[in-house]
Amino acid sequence: MTPTVTLTITHTGTPTPTITQTASDTPTPSVTSTFTQTPSATPTETPNGDLDKDLFVGPKDLLLLLGQYNLEEGEMLPADFDRNGKVGSEDLWFMALRWHTQVNFVK
Repeated sequence: MTPTVTLTITHTGTPTPTITQTASDTPTPSVTSTFTQTPSATPTETPNGDLDKDLFVGPKDLLLLLGQYNLEEGEMLPADFDRNGKVGSEDLWFMALRWHTQVNFVK
């Protein structure tokens, strides 16, 4: 079973107006606007405290969290529940609030 994953898509772009005029007896300007989109996707996993994926937050999950405690890495650590780049007391508190609870995964 896999945890819930949310995909956030952000569109950014800048409209670029272009004015063109054709040569004729009567000038007829036309305005064309070009809009370029730059989509970017950021997957974010919804944390629930169940690090060993046994559908229960318990001692095995705590051992996994403690194995990553005080680690700071550029990539996401599984026990970094608040996604601040390190595993610390906030993540321990997050797990404590879910201690001995059953976890439901959404497929």
